[in-house]
Amino acid sequence: MTLLEKSLGENFREYDNALLGMRQDGDWLLYAGYNDQEKIRNVFCSNLWMNSCAANNGYGITGGMEYRYVELFREGEYWGLYALGFPLDARQMELKQDRNGNHIEFLFKNNRGISPEMGTTPEEIFRSQHEVKFTAQTSVQEKAWDLLADYERCMKNSSDIAEIRQMNDMANTIDVYLFLNLIQGIDNSDKNMYITFKEKEGTYQGLYTPWDMDYAWGNAYTGVLTENYTREYSIRESDNVVFELSAVPRLQVLGDTEINGQVRQRYEQLRKGAWSEESLRAMLNGFEKDIFLSGAFVRDKQRWPQGSYIDADKRLSVFKDYVAKRLQYMDAFVAALP
Repeated sequence: MTLLEKSLGENFREYDNALLGMRQDGDWLLYAGYNDQEKIRNVFCSNLWMNSCAANNGYGITGGMEYRYVELFREGEYWGLYALGFPLDARQMELKQDRNGNHIEFLFKNNRGISPEMGTTPEEIFRSQHEVKFTAQTSVQEKAWDLLADYERCMKNSSDIAEIRQMNDMANTIDVYLFLNLIQGIDNSDKNMYITFKEKEGTYQGLYTPWDMDYAWGNAYTGVLTENYTREYSIRESDNVVFELSAVPRLQVLGDTEINGQVRQRYEQLRKGAWSEESLRAMLNGFEKDIFLSGAFVRDKQRWPQGSYIDADKRLSVFKDYVAKRLQYMDAFVAALP
């Protein structure tokens, strides 16, 4: 977030109530979509995950976040098109606490990448790549760090199928594997991911929640400032993105006899429901109304001309076509699983 967005976000914290049909909260986010030419990707992906996958786990929680489009005015001055949402936190993931208020379930935010500020030892770098999103005393936090390190070791190196399955909520793991490939979440396969450790009968399992999905549906990072670091539709509809750290590809490599059948079964269920052409088209039509038919897109472009924008007359036509073609390639990808 920019300093401007951050200050506005802090002002929203006085509204400790349910805004625009979302959860009651006092901690709100404003997302600008500055580098997204249609202002759609992060909002569409976050809401799609929330509507289709967030509650599909064995813990009865809804592990996701959502957004609503707003036009922002500050002291009477127009500030543009934003999406209002809330962060993923210990409350959303319903982390258990002990009698002293220490969380005994854990939430980490993955911000992978390597820089000199991260340290020199493998442990320093590993810890710098994750943010603690729970409250606990030092000894409990150390237990959580050990759990996270052991989990990643298992996903990368374990040859024990039973161990891998035991350490994951498999419904969630299959969902995130399919979801990241569907949206082509190239920025989420090694970062921009929350992982929650939930406890059941003395055993911890990992659950994933993707976030910050602006590099999706064909868009890729360029590193070029004059392009707002983004090149539109530089990834083809046929390109797949596999979340390598998750249990699914590891189980496939190990020859698990059930995993591909479970993946296909879940995908067929999603395609008949929230991921059907009709459902996705309805979502996009609603966003098109909010962004373009309201005139907000043009007003935002006039306010922030340095941002990334498409021809407003095209609205979401190109994006809708891309999504429709991507679904066809996802169908083929799943059908080709051994």
